[in-house]
Amino acid sequence: MKNFKHHVIVSCFAFALLLVGCNKKESLSGPPINTPTENIQGEVDETYYYGQYHNDAVAFLIEEFEAEIESITEGDTAELIAFLIGKMETYYSTHPLVLNEEELDLPNLDYSSEMLNLFRNETQSVSPYLDSMISSITSEPSHSEIREYVDYAYQVALNDNTLEQSEKDIELAKLSMFKGSLDLWYNHPQVPQGKKLSLGLTDLCGAADGAFWGGAVAGPLGAVVIGINAGIIASSTAYILDVWW
Repeated sequence: MKNFKHHVIVSCFAFALLLVGCNKKESLSGPPINTPTENIQGEVDETYYYGQYHNDAVAFLIEEFEAEIESITEGDTAELIAFLIGKMETYYSTHPLVLNEEELDLPNLDYSSEMLNLFRNETQSVSPYLDSMISSITSEPSHSEIREYVDYAYQVALNDNTLEQSEKDIELAKLSMFKGSLDLWYNHPQVPQGKKLSLGLTDLCGAADGAFWGGAVAGPLGAVVIGINAGIIASSTAYILDVWW
């Protein structure tokens, strides 16, 4: 798999922190770059598959954490990530991801150190279909605004004939997961205004970097699996650090 459009933005997590506490509401600026102004029609339920998977898995991880919280050192991010990766492996053993009607194996990859680096404000990569949107945000947009944008970005990626199928599978998986993440955190009663988008971006950063690590080790299918798993673990970690610790 070629290194597909591995665009980099400076510290996705630093940007996410910038949103915390912002009260001023601003709209997203303009439609996605290099796309027509009219919405593309024809979205189907499959576009939400990874989003729903993400939300179900996050619920499982948070429940497991709450049940075993006394066994984890408070504030120890490395220990928390290792715990969540182990629980995610357990979840995946009975809930494997499916692509083109085939179950995807979970690659034997220890990515705990890479996950920890995400929380050290290192430079992160995201989807090229969202770069212009992210760079235009100065405060947290409404749920409907950003969801409309991501729905549109999904359709643009879906209709991008310049992509190889393996590249398209990776981008669509990230965008689908991001949809679910936004729906989860924007509607979560324990996540205050100003932090909802930042949790979604944590997902996206984790998924993008996870796809990079997984793809390097296990090819395109590994990129999808590790990407989704890393996004789930990233936002679960961020949520626990913020709400519990």
